Amino acid sequence: METLYVKRNDTRRRELRVTQGSSGTGRAVSLETANEVRFLMRGDPMVDVPVEILDPSAGLVGWDPEPAAVDTAGEFDAEVKVEWEDGSITTAPEYGHLRVVVISDLGP
Repeated sequence: METLYVKRNDTRRRELRVTQGSSGTGRAVSLETANEVRFLMRGDPMVDVPVEILDPSAGLVGWDPEPAAVDTAGEFDAEVKVEWEDGSITTAPEYGHLRVVVISDLGP
C-alpha cells in the first residue's frame, strides 16, 4: 500500500492495492475468499466504508471518496480491513498506516 494523493473535493474513484508487510512494500493479498473489504481513514468525520474489489487476485480495490472525506486538506492515516469467509479479519498494511494526502486546490 502506498501514499494516496487526492485533491481537495475530488471524489473520483481511487484504486488501492492491499499488500502484506509494511506500508508501500510487500506482496499483494489475494482477495478471492474475502467476504468484505472496508476502507478506514482517520479524520473528522472518520471514514469507514466498504470498497469494491476490482481485481481479487491482484488485491486491487476501489474507494469512492465521499465529499466529507476529502473536504479538508491535510495528511491522514488510513487502512484496509478484510473480512474473510471464515469470519477472521486482516488489517493492511500490517505495520503502520496507508498515508492519504488531501492536497489543497485553488477553488472555494
